[in-house]
Amino acid sequence: MSNVLDSAHAQTAMADVRAAIRGTVERDDVTYSTIARESAISSTALSQFMNESYPGDNSKIAGQLSVWLENRSRRTNEMPEAPDFVQTRTVRQIWSALQYAQLAQCITVIYGSPGVGKTRSLQQFAAERPNVWLITVSPSRASISEALYEMALELGVGDAPRRAAGPGYTQEAARNAGPADY
Repeated sequence: MSNVLDSAHAQTAMADVRAAIRGTVERDDVTYSTIARESAISSTALSQFMNESYPGDNSKIAGQLSVWLENRSRRTNEMPEAPDFVQTRTVRQIWSALQYAQLAQCITVIYGSPGVGKTRSLQQFAAERPNVWLITVSPSRASISEALYEMALELGVGDAPRRAAGPGYTQEAARNAGPADY
């Protein structure tokens, strides 16, 4: 009698694993080949297990798939979300210069190697503090008149005088452009 109960319990557990795998495939857009690879089961064995025709040790396959399901659940539920912004030493140095410029009512220049977080630091500073305006001047808009035009637009001066040759490509144009306009 005990063997019959154990067999029925094992069949129920395997049916639950099959249902969980099918649900994951349908809900999370995961393929069976991905499941086979990540759970170290051959794709043939997984296919046969899912179709209830696997000739080998079904409880072993069910155990491996249960571990995979637990790890996947843990990975999706416990994975920490990446922070939007991290205050590094470079950020603190940049913010210190910006705070001084704001208090002293002067302009500051921030320069450094690419990829150290200058632009992101400036954007975060401008987002968190009042009376801060940020323009980014690229080599294609590095003339004084174009930089002043960008500054006027950022300050909200809608009828800013344009340079003689036309407005050029401004940040305002980039903000208002659709994906096909680039």
